[in-house]
Amino acid sequence: VFPLPLRVVGDATVAPQSTALVQPDVEGVVRSVYVKEGDAVKAGALLADLQDWDYRSALAAAEAKFSAASAGMNRALAANDGSEAGVQRVQSEYWAAEVERARQSLEATRLRSPIDGIVATPHLETFVGRHLSKGDTLAQIVNTYAALVDVSIDQEEVVLLRAGEAASIKLDSFPTRTFKGTVTVVSPTSQPQGDSRVFFARVNVFNPQGLIRSG
Repeated sequence: VFPLPLRVVGDATVAPQSTALVQPDVEGVVRSVYVKEGDAVKAGALLADLQDWDYRSALAAAEAKFSAASAGMNRALAANDGSEAGVQRVQSEYWAAEVERARQSLEATRLRSPIDGIVATPHLETFVGRHLSKGDTLAQIVNTYAALVDVSIDQEEVVLLRAGEAASIKLDSFPTRTFKGTVTVVSPTSQPQGDSRVFFARVNVFNPQGLIRSG
């Protein structure tokens, strides 16, 4: 006669909505680092610089070759030498591509954040003077604007959950506060936990102030 709300509860683990690794596309020695662990950064923010003398030299050399080829093509055209103009045009196009490639390599020495988030790598200042190869990790950026909370659900209760349902999250760090979210995924397969098996419901929680921390 009087329906009672059914509560499905479980232990929760917090993960960031997304993370990104800052990795150079070129190799070099770290010249400067401009951020530290815990700093909030925007997408595109400059985090560190690599030493760029070699890349600047390569760009200057490519620009000089391009200028020489362009001048040679113009001289050949002025002299009505179509054959020589064609050769110089090919050279000019080749060095124009090399100039663009050198510019991209030079820009790649400036390591930027790919996403909005928080710097999660400790002791970044110790990277100054360290050689990084292409693909090495300088820093990890964690997006805390929304948190993903995985809640373990007993196998007897998982059938009661559906994606899109509202959920409330309480954490040990905030015993008097309830965070609201939405169930985004209910795992289709179970995982062992002790003597039983559990499923996981992933809850997306709005976290603009970054109060809920990963882990």
